[in-house]
Amino acid sequence: MELNSFLASDAALLLFSGLGLVATAVVWRGPRAVARADRLAVPLMLAVAAALTAACVRAAASPAALPVTSMAWARGLDVVIGYQVSWILMFADYSRYTRSPGGGAIAVFAALAATSLWMMPLGALAYRAAGTDDPGAMMQAVGLGTAGALPAAS
Repeated sequence: MELNSFLASDAALLLFSGLGLVATAVVWRGPRAVARADRLAVPLMLAVAAALTAACVRAAASPAALPVTSMAWARGLDVVIGYQVSWILMFADYSRYTRSPGGGAIAVFAALAATSLWMMPLGALAYRAAGTDDPGAMMQAVGLGTAGALPAAS
């Protein structure tokens, strides 16, 4: 099934509604429940990130990749700053599970820096392979299809 048709289906509505309810219940139960959920979620997301990394590297080496296009420096800066600013709202949420305000600040900065340095280049490679910024098309272009997009979307 194509990603866009799946996302428009009743099954996707039920899946994502269910995931939202589970996430709400976990957070409602408090820090211990969040820590237990992270034991599953963090390795799952690392596995998805590793698969995405391998797929993007393969796609970049493919002769079928689209030609390199340029982006204005200011537009690139806007993308990078916009990503960071969109996550700044989460800072207050993350810090309630840390032992100290300084520890929370360091953890949030380190996590944002690491994911930015890792995932932004992969996004650029997937965009180049797909020729569009549609996430579904990008996952298809690097060979992950729906299976690659669903864990990232949830």
